[in-house]
Amino acid sequence: MIEAQADLIDDDTAQHFMGAVTSLAERSRAGELTESPTHTLTHQATRTACSLAGRGTPEQALNLLDMLAADVPREANHFHHSDEGHARACVAIARAHPRAAKRALTRLLDLAEARVQEALELLVGDELIGLIRTHEGDAPQAREPGLSDEDIAELRNRIGDLDDKGLYRADVARALFDPAHPKVLLRAEQARDRILQRPAPTPGVAQIGTALVPDSYQVSRARELNDDDRKACLDQLLAIAGDPREVATTRQQALTAARNLVMDRPEQDRRHVFQAITGLVLGDNSASYLGEVLTDSPHPLSAFRVNIGSASLRGPALALAAAAASSPDEHAWVRDHATELLRSRDEHDVHEAAAALCGLPEDTADSVHPGLLATRDHFGVRQASAVLCMRFPVRHHQTALSLTRDPDFRVRRTLAQAAANAAVEGPEVDAIRHLLRGDPRHSVRAFAGTRRTSSDQAGAPGRPPA
Repeated sequence: MIEAQADLIDDDTAQHFMGAVTSLAERSRAGELTESPTHTLTHQATRTACSLAGRGTPEQALNLLDMLAADVPREANHFHHSDEGHARACVAIARAHPRAAKRALTRLLDLAEARVQEALELLVGDELIGLIRTHEGDAPQAREPGLSDEDIAELRNRIGDLDDKGLYRADVARALFDPAHPKVLLRAEQARDRILQRPAPTPGVAQIGTALVPDSYQVSRARELNDDDRKACLDQLLAIAGDPREVATTRQQALTAARNLVMDRPEQDRRHVFQAITGLVLGDNSASYLGEVLTDSPHPLSAFRVNIGSASLRGPALALAAAAASSPDEHAWVRDHATELLRSRDEHDVHEAAAALCGLPEDTADSVHPGLLATRDHFGVRQASAVLCMRFPVRHHQTALSLTRDPDFRVRRTLAQAAANAAVEGPEVDAIRHLLRGDPRHSVRAFAGTRRTSSDQAGAPGRPPA
């Protein structure tokens, strides 16, 4: 119960529970408690302690890491029940307790080296990137008071070691942190060849799953790769996206992959991409091979149904158009068609449309009315409303106030994050932060910049816990 409700527990109580469940897990692991043959109590106490890892004191966090140290060594192809929570706890401790960040992130990399899936996934997570990433061309600089320049350099070298051992996702992490490394160039050349030499579709054969997106990322990151190669890969991806002989998922992946490459292209290339995919945004040439059979909209009389997701190309194409747009007219076109796509019955398209509205430049976004977005049922559209409110906080203050009471905590969390990063300061932004500091959710309060103690009111007026 504590684990499931961790985000709703006030900070004082969470700190108390953190100490209690860690002690319970230590005693159970030491054999001091009566336990079932499957060690249910031990596993649950450990998971609960991990879920509260960022909510306790620095000493409690270090005690948890000490207790879990025995779970790192293992034989090949073995796992521990604590692995997922252990990896997430490392990131939570690094974010909440800067002085323990080095030790926590070192443990995360230890788990990745032991091939813990969750730790390998977190190598390219936003949390780790935010802690140790630097701007390209800069020397490593500490993002947190507890991480020195040497600490960041050491952690990044460890990621390189993981890549040298061929561990999952470590190649992507190295491309992000060290784009000039020779291995990054080698992989980019191999990825380039896979994209350019991809065979044409075979009639009567449906191939599900490609490496287009990770390959395009490798091509985009390698500094030493020939620019003409990037342009050729971009053209090839556009050709795949426009080919109705391909299954829908392949065409969607080609559109997403093209986004990785279009960002840094010159204006002429971006305009070419924009013009090439406007038809897909409008729904032209959208029928894909086996579209009704393999997607979520089969024919009612189909003998069987296979659902591997939406067959629509409109959302991914709009996202690519938004990335390629470079002129006021193109941005306005994206705005108008994103607004129209919000009426789609396809939730994936609605999500992409909301994201496109959030990325519009100031002079185009100011004509979008967040108040209308805030009335929509889709939480992603209301999240877009929250982002736009904080870009124009004075004009849309009343809408932002209403979003502080949104029943979906994801919307309130987005609003808190947008308020924390607001480019414009003023009493309106301060008022939003103040209200969100009383939110029942810890994840919302964390972005608003405060702790909620047991002496505080259980809920803000008119705001039920979510």
